[in-house]
Amino acid sequence: MISQTSTDNSYFYNTTSSLSSYLSGKGYTVNHVTSYPESYSSTYNLVIDTRVTDSTNTLSSTDVAYLAAGGKYLGLGENSSYNGGRNQILVDAISQLGGGTITLNSSYGTSTSAETINSSYTSGISSSTITYPASQVMSSVGNGSFITELSGEGGSAAIWKAGTLSNATAGEVILVMDGNFMSYAFDTNETGYNTTADYLQYLQNLIDTLLNGSTSSTSEVETVIASTSEDRARVVVRTVTRAVASRLATLVSSGGIFRPAKKATGAQAALNSIQHLASANLDVGRLETGLAGGGLTENLKNLALWGEVDGSIIDSELSSNKYSGNTVTLMVGGDASVSDDLVVGFVLNYERSDLDLATLVGTSEVDGLGLTLYAAKLLKPNLMADFQLGGAFNWNDISTASTGTTITGSYDSKRLMVAGNLTYFTSVDTATEDKGIDVTLSTGLTYSIENFDDYEDSTGAQTNPEQAILTQAHVTGEIAYPMEKMTPYLSVRLENDLDTGSNNSNKDTMGGLGTVGVRFNANDNLSGSGALSTQVGRQNEEMHSLQFNMRYQF
Repeated sequence: MISQTSTDNSYFYNTTSSLSSYLSGKGYTVNHVTSYPESYSSTYNLVIDTRVTDSTNTLSSTDVAYLAAGGKYLGLGENSSYNGGRNQILVDAISQLGGGTITLNSSYGTSTSAETINSSYTSGISSSTITYPASQVMSSVGNGSFITELSGEGGSAAIWKAGTLSNATAGEVILVMDGNFMSYAFDTNETGYNTTADYLQYLQNLIDTLLNGSTSSTSEVETVIASTSEDRARVVVRTVTRAVASRLATLVSSGGIFRPAKKATGAQAALNSIQHLASANLDVGRLETGLAGGGLTENLKNLALWGEVDGSIIDSELSSNKYSGNTVTLMVGGDASVSDDLVVGFVLNYERSDLDLATLVGTSEVDGLGLTLYAAKLLKPNLMADFQLGGAFNWNDISTASTGTTITGSYDSKRLMVAGNLTYFTSVDTATEDKGIDVTLSTGLTYSIENFDDYEDSTGAQTNPEQAILTQAHVTGEIAYPMEKMTPYLSVRLENDLDTGSNNSNKDTMGGLGTVGVRFNANDNLSGSGALSTQVGRQNEEMHSLQFNMRYQF
């Protein structure tokens, strides 16, 4: 059914005539309606609504029933001039159907900017972009996914796949927030798009998606696997490398639980601490017991073991990879000083990730085991270099759902990680005689690459995910205030993703991480720390993390 007013019938004649011929050629009967129907018949395979009425902003119970039974709806909004009428009706309709909240972008109410078309909708056309004559851009689309996207601003077309409308789980909806792109004048005198043929093919692709069911294509699954794995690697690799770097920094800075030279202040206290670590006689009775690296001495008296638990909540609102979930990383490590200025160690880690994949209407579950070897060298009394080399083996399960059908797959992946950091320590005097503010500055580079096995899903379709690559440079600054039994601290980390492979072109490459925490000392042998971190500066991406660390000194 194509619903339109008599005026629209003339205005959109070229387009609707072409669509009628296209649908008739596929064996469908096309019913043109010149006024908005009171309800949609269950016999309709698809409703194309070119002119939503402004007389009501609610759906009838039969409309909801139509979509709940698996109905398909393609609706057209307009520019911001219609935000109080037609557009609001569509916004309210999605909310009523349980599809989440649509937010209209006030800065792009009559957008004429080119938007990138999601690759799932570009079949048969020569352009990867479309320019609507005057569209209302949506900043966010609730449980939906963008079909066309204006970088960093949202998009003018979106789809709510089967399973994303909680009150009509079998139904599917596509909204295009522009009516004039259907007009005869636009499709024959197009300046922002390529040809009438391309424009009609794009529209036909939208219709085919609804008629055939929006089953996630293999290419979509492959993209989501690589993109999600890269995001997960950013969290896990960052967690492991930061834990190791923090552990090493604690060994040599004066910002541990106890200040090593109680009567010294400021920078001199820091130098005393580092010089004390580098001395040949490291014994269990020193003030920094439980903080320094273990020495390979009789009875392993100075071997240090440590463990950390990190839980992260992660969320992405990118149309190409929309998801939410959590990642948990468990780490157990040990280290020892093999010379006056060299510490070596290891860390074993287990990672678990559970994500709800809105883009695929599915889930992702990952279990992994990893091993990282590390070494730190004191280049100067207040300057340390460290190097980390690690690998992980992951077991992955993924599911996608469309029109009530669940497709599953399982595959393995292997990740390699290399990291290096340069860390500088100093201390700033305070008015208190035996206390100063410890300052730590660090810069480093991290590289990780994850390769995935090809696999067949439960339908027999072959899936070949691309490798996930992340190369990141970072700078971190920390200030800490040592007290008798604890040391509160604050750190800020700036990150620049130098290489993210080919799967994350719409992601922000710059971001930051803010952390507040405290290090504490339980007794001469047991110490630990706790911290809360949050990711900032990456649009459409969120990450919040809670860490807890314990160390035991033999």
